[in-house]
Parts: sequence; C-alpha cells; structure tokens
Amino acid sequence: MNRYTNSISCSLPDILCLMALFGSRNEDAPRAPAQFTSPHEEIAFLRAQIAEKERSASLVGQTLERPAIAQEKVLEYKAQSAEQILTPDYHIKADEIEKVVNLGAEHKDTVDELVRVMMERGIKNALVIL
Repeated sequence: MNRYTNSISCSLPDILCLMALFGSRNEDAPRAPAQFTSPHEEIAFLRAQIAEKERSASLVGQTLERPAIAQEKVLEYKAQSAEQILTPDYHIKADEIEKVVNLGAEHKDTVDELVRVMMERGIKNALVIL
C-alpha cells in the first residue's frame, strides 16, 4: 500500500459515473475530423456520437431512447458552424440554398429537394438551408 492509494476510495460505480460525466481518455472515442468532406463521413461521425452516448448512459444505468439521443446529437451538430466542420469545397453555395428555399408552394417538393441535398451534399449542408 502506498500513500496515494490511501487518500481516495472510489467504487466501480463511482468511477463509471465520472467517466460518463466527464468522458474517458479512450483514444477510440469518436471525434470529429478536422473537416468533413462527404456525407458518409458526417453520417459515420453522427452514428458514432449516438453509440457513444448510448454506451455512456448504459454505464451509469440509464436507458435513453435512441430517437431522443439522435435528436440531441443532430441539434448539437447543427449548432456548429459549417466553416468549422466542412471543407470549403463541401460547403453548400448560396445559389443552391436559394434554389431549395424558392421551390414553390408545394412542401413535398421542398422536402424532396432537402433530402436530395442531404444525400448528395451532406447533413450539415441540408441543415444550413433550414
């Protein structure tokens, strides 16, 4: 026994709670790349974020609904600036935004166009339009 092990006593649940609250220093934890270059990178990142949140919640005995976690992660993602997370070539241009917004009175056409933008240009670019 050394002088360091005597000073703090933590149970496994306490340690797991701290890891869930403050994150672990695990190198496998999902991180955003410097900037995304494709819809596939965005989707993979968001899926990893959702999986990490589910894992963290289960470590502390919480059960969270996947749709609620997904909504939280997408809202966090939407709050980030496009310049910060997308390469310049991957940014949606103003004329593309205007084209989607000015499609006409039919909401179905607008939604279809947003889905097209999301599939071709990525989630963040579709969120920029909204």
